[in-house]
Amino acid sequence: YLCRNDYLMITSINNENNLNLGRYCGVKTGESALVTGEYAVLTFYTDENRERKGFLLSFSAIPEGK
Repeated sequence: YLCRNDYLMITSINNENNLNLGRYCGVKTGESALVTGEYAVLTFYTDENRERKGFLLSFSAIPEGK
């Protein structure tokens, strides 16, 4: 599914490299992204064309060694 208008980009960041985990938009619901780096960067992009319902994001941490 192409994200042509507004979308959320998720990136996993650590000391060695950055890993783009994907673009999330539209009907792409119920998707999961596993961040394995030290940080998660969430970047919202918009074309500023139309206003519609926004995004719903749920976050949970998985303890190390699990």
